Amino acid sequence: MILIVGATGVIGGATVRELAREGAKARALTRDPDRWEPLPGVEVVAGDLDRPETLPPVLDGVESVFIATSGHLKAAQDARLVAAAQRAGVRRLVTVSSLAVDENPDGLLGGWHAEGERVAVESGIPTTVLRPNGFYSNTFAWAPAIATGELALALPDLPAAHLDPRDIGRAAAAVLRPGYPGEPVVRLSGPRALTPREQVAILAAELDLPLTVREISIEDERERLARRVPDHVATAVTAARAAAGPVRATVFGDIEKLTGTAPISFEEFAHTHRATFLPS
Repeated sequence: MILIVGATGVIGGATVRELAREGAKARALTRDPDRWEPLPGVEVVAGDLDRPETLPPVLDGVESVFIATSGHLKAAQDARLVAAAQRAGVRRLVTVSSLAVDENPDGLLGGWHAEGERVAVESGIPTTVLRPNGFYSNTFAWAPAIATGELALALPDLPAAHLDPRDIGRAAAAVLRPGYPGEPVVRLSGPRALTPREQVAILAAELDLPLTVREISIEDERERLARRVPDHVATAVTAARAAAGPVRATVFGDIEKLTGTAPISFEEFAHTHRATFLPS
């Protein structure tokens, strides 16, 4: 049995859907099972990482735990989960981290994930760490601006090899299969590095719309992001971008190695989600 922690999030959701497609025996953890959309073969259970007393029943019969938590509470939440997993006799952990650990481990974002990695690795339970780059799906936030024809973006010429969350789910499912013999740290990227300006050009071609880019400051972007996510998250994400180095533009071959197929291109992502980007 595989327990998916963070099953209603972007990465946990992609992973549990892939496991369901493969017919794996999986259990999805959520605070609110009533909001769960059923998937074939996936059991849904109620639990809360901030309430450790809810975790022992969730871990009954579980051999592997997939951890997709995030934010400044990640290490504390993961520590409660890992302690419960140790007591339950869990044999394997797969934890989702971030490429920010390679790029800037002393920054907020890199630090949160590095501490989460440490909690899992030092548990004594065999652990695989996934470090993905940023997600294509973050561009969904551009949809309202696409309707105006102008996107205000900070650092529009900063290249990054972002990727489709579906590829993270496929890679995670491969790592979770019995007998996975691979590396303890897996770095995940898209097929090539693109700048936000190049992504906008791809969207313009897909949508057949004239789109322009106006550069704004990183502080302006932080303020805009803070309207959609908690302030500490906005600060961490924009600080990571401001401190960006060559790591985020590096293309890693782990997805193809794990799944046998190349990662999804941004062009394919834009085509798949065309309706999401189109002005209403």
